[in-house]
Amino acid sequence: MLALFTGVIAGLTSYLTSYSKVKAEVRAATEDLRQTIQNLAKTTRAVEIEKARVASDAALASDWRKSVYALAVSAQSLAHSMCWLSWDAKNRGTVRPDMSKLYDTEAHKLLPEMFGQLAVLWLLDKELHARAYPYASKLTALDARFGEAIILAERNEAEAVQVFRELHADSYKVQMEIDTLFGGKLQLLGPTNSAQSLVGKSDA
Repeated sequence: MLALFTGVIAGLTSYLTSYSKVKAEVRAATEDLRQTIQNLAKTTRAVEIEKARVASDAALASDWRKSVYALAVSAQSLAHSMCWLSWDAKNRGTVRPDMSKLYDTEAHKLLPEMFGQLAVLWLLDKELHARAYPYASKLTALDARFGEAIILAERNEAEAVQVFRELHADSYKVQMEIDTLFGGKLQLLGPTNSAQSLVGKSDA
């Protein structure tokens, strides 16, 4: 009986030892799995945060490109309208009402667009905004002079034509300055009707 009891005790001890070992292994495996899941969750969150950052940067870059493009188009379009009206008056020796009316319509459309894009650019790129704003101010001042010249033509066309000669030179200069601001990639028609590339020229 003693031998049988001793054998049973030894068997139970061996079983309990094996059970405890298996239980410890299961516990360790469970802890490893839990840690793996936590690490995976952290990695997933980090990836999602990075994806969101990249998407946000891409959206900002897209908004920046759209704003700069719209600003460049409106500023150059207004400068072109100024050059065209003053060139027409200078070369014809007369101020045509239809040309003046067309300029007035374009200026009323383009000036608000230009300053609207400047407001957007201030939020996206304050450095470029600071560089672009003086040119917008020059265009605004020129527009006021164009308005005065158009009104003057109603009283004294010859004197107005002379003013438009001066305005053509000033408009052309501002158009070149705006072009260099946005990269100097355009080919503009010079005073002698020759194509002039502004690549590499510095701001005046």
